[in-house]
Amino acid sequence: MFKLIKMDQAGGERKPGLRIDIDIAVGGKAVPCPCTETCFDERSFAAEIEALHDALDGLLKEGTRFLSGAAKSGAAGMNPQDPPEKIWAALSKIPGEEDFILAFNSLDDAKRAETSEYILTQCGMFSGKGAVFSKRFNHASGLLE
Repeated sequence: MFKLIKMDQAGGERKPGLRIDIDIAVGGKAVPCPCTETCFDERSFAAEIEALHDALDGLLKEGTRFLSGAAKSGAAGMNPQDPPEKIWAALSKIPGEEDFILAFNSLDDAKRAETSEYILTQCGMFSGKGAVFSKRFNHASGLLE
């Protein structure tokens, strides 16, 4: 998956350098794509690896939250094909606030947008899950935070 690419610095000084590539399959062929800048010292190489590690950790956390929310939404009787009214009815019955947030955030972008529009325009925002939704909804991201 990842490959260590060894190369020389361009120009007069032939200093050895390293970068990390990943092969992407395009049309049955592997196309190398750089994942890091070319590094010519240990410190910058370690920093590039740390940045990759942080990015992968972030994806792990995001994926885990999504999968946990998807499992909770299924357990709550939510079907992503349902209209917003039915999704809101199922969301409203989820007992814990964090489980409620995970289930809503597990919906795909279009269904979240459709459901949030329904909730914000048709439902009470001053008590119950409506209050939680209005307090935690981020209009820019479309997620509950």
